[in-house]
Amino acid sequence: MLEYVLAEPQSYCLAITKDFARIVPLASREEINKLVSSYLTILKTKGTSKQEGARLYAVLMKGIPEASTKVRLIVVPDGPLHLLPFEALVDTVGHYMVSSRTITYAPSATALYLMNSIPPREKAQRALLGVGGVPYDQTPQLNKLATLRGYTSGALTNLPASKDEVLAAKAAIGNASDTLLIGPGATKSAFEHGVDQYTIIHLAVHGFANVKHPDRAALILLSDQQSGDDGILEASEIVHLRTNADLVVLSACDTAVGSLQGEEGVANLSLAFMLAGSKTVISTLWSIDDTPALYLMKRFLRSLSRERSCRLRFDCRETRHA
Repeated sequence: MLEYVLAEPQSYCLAITKDFARIVPLASREEINKLVSSYLTILKTKGTSKQEGARLYAVLMKGIPEASTKVRLIVVPDGPLHLLPFEALVDTVGHYMVSSRTITYAPSATALYLMNSIPPREKAQRALLGVGGVPYDQTPQLNKLATLRGYTSGALTNLPASKDEVLAAKAAIGNASDTLLIGPGATKSAFEHGVDQYTIIHLAVHGFANVKHPDRAALILLSDQQSGDDGILEASEIVHLRTNADLVVLSACDTAVGSLQGEEGVANLSLAFMLAGSKTVISTLWSIDDTPALYLMKRFLRSLSRERSCRLRFDCRETRHA
């Protein structure tokens, strides 16, 4: 685990393994902030710069030799590091870290400890709640409302691959108890109904961050006149949903982007789902394209399916042994 503290005149990283805990001095907050800002500018314009990525790796990992040997890293970021994908750093042999490491993120070491130490909660009754294939071009009122609230300056475009993405999730990890909200059925009220019953929630929809007012960051579903919902699921509403999910996949734009809140991290859609009770959230740091998202999610879902199958076989062996 690498827990960062950015400060002046020197920043620090608390490096923890099962065998040791060590405080590693780093560059100043100002220097790190400049490097992060420069690299993010390149990444958000879909550019590449291995030189910038290598420079950041040297600054953030220098003095931590274990970071180059451990396969799994848990990063507790600070300040603008919350917006940095550590997977995009370039290691000493010139490879992006995503190719050789599994990197996850935690709000703090304390939060990680508490999540790992609390008693196992009751399993959700159903496997998958998936939302996708929303017909945005058939909802003029929703488009008008999204424009009035400042989410978009034009009509919401359809996401053709999002339906296939949800179907891929069903094929990989689903069972007979799944609920798929596809096409006209992908309403906000349908999603909110019984959301606490699912182990995995997968949303392939339009997403919008709001840095000035993070509680207004939103996922766009469909409205339902009968229930009176407007189709716009804001962060301020998500925190009150009370989920019981082991995993929430936010396959939407900018779901990890938000307002820096000091030691509390970033206020965004990802945090809203965690506050609602979700154990793990997959989110995005910039706009994503529909077709590449489908390709990436299919690979992820296949890996997740294999892992769940292995875990199930292991649990069965343990049950028989007992």
